[in-house]
Amino acid sequence: MVISGSCWSRGIAAMGRNRVVAAFVRLALGASGAADGQERLGKAVVGRPLPRVASFGLDNTAHSSVQLLKERGTRGLLVQFWATWCKPCVAEVEQLVAGRERLERAGVRVLLVNLLEDPVRVAAFAREHGLDAFALILDSSGAVVEDFELRDQAAGQLILPASIVTGADGVVRAILRDGGSDYVGKVLSVIGATAR
Repeated sequence: MVISGSCWSRGIAAMGRNRVVAAFVRLALGASGAADGQERLGKAVVGRPLPRVASFGLDNTAHSSVQLLKERGTRGLLVQFWATWCKPCVAEVEQLVAGRERLERAGVRVLLVNLLEDPVRVAAFAREHGLDAFALILDSSGAVVEDFELRDQAAGQLILPASIVTGADGVVRAILRDGGSDYVGKVLSVIGATAR
C-alpha cells in the first residue's frame, strides 16, 4: 500500500490521529493477530467457531473436524498441524502418542494435519510412530496451509508448530504455537478436562 504525502496529511486530518494509529496496528497485525485482541491463526479465531478442517487420509478415508466433534463423548478437539521435518512438531506428535489414553479418557479428539509432504514419507512416519489411533489427513494441495495462513510469505516457509484447541461446541479456545514439554497437559488444561 502506497500513500502519497498529500493523501496522508488529508487522511490524518479526516480520521484523527488515534484512528490512524489503530488502522496501522490492524494492518501490521494482519494474519498473526487481531487488533481487537483476539488471537488468530488464519481463519481460526479464539472465541469463534473453528472453520471446517477436512481432507483425505493415507488410506483415502475422509476425516474432518466436524465429524470428530460429533463423536459421542467428545469434550474437545485438538487440530495439530505438522510435518515430519519439523522437530518440535515431531516432539508434539510423540507426546500425543504417549498421552493417547489420557486424551481419550478426557474426551479429546485429535486431528493430525500433515502439511505438503509426500504421502509415502508420511505413511512411513505414521507406521514408525504409531499414529493409527488418530485421524490423520494430508494437505497435499496446500488448501489448509492457505486457510490457516501457515506460510511466512516473506520467507516462503511453513510456520510450525501450530495447533488449535476447541471445546465440544467447536469454538476455538486456544491457539498453541509450541506445545513444550507437557503438550498433552496444556491441551487438557485448555479444554478443562482431566483424564478420568
